[in-house]
Amino acid sequence: MARTFCEEWRGARLPSEAEWEKAARGTDGRAYPWGEGISCDQANYDGDPDPFNFCVGDTSEVGSYESGKSHYGLYDMAGNVFEWTSSLNKPYPYDATDGREDLAGNGSRVIRGGAWSEGANDQTVFYLSWIGPNLSESAIGFRCAKGTSP
Repeated sequence: MARTFCEEWRGARLPSEAEWEKAARGTDGRAYPWGEGISCDQANYDGDPDPFNFCVGDTSEVGSYESGKSHYGLYDMAGNVFEWTSSLNKPYPYDATDGREDLAGNGSRVIRGGAWSEGANDQTVFYLSWIGPNLSESAIGFRCAKGTSP
């Protein structure tokens, strides 16, 4: 449904896992979209080290964290909700030619970005998880990308 929304309603597409990570990480290898360290001023997450010390305790409005923007000026690349990518879940190292970018392929798709219900480590730009394409939950969303994929 996320892919269909992007294609039919936005004239766009879901980003690949590699595109998502570059948009979140920038070019300097940062751990979080804004740099190093995390606080409730930068992202909506389970404010570790105390379990269940949520910053908000639910999703928040997109763009609520001005100090949490990525190198490219994108909001919410960490926390709030995990985001679907178009990439199939495959082992690392990342290889765009190993079938993971097959849009018609079957299998779990990678989700990135952490969520409001997850701890600090799950908000890093390199953390990933995956979920079956027919599943959904309140802590998973998506963003659309424009242009051709690499």
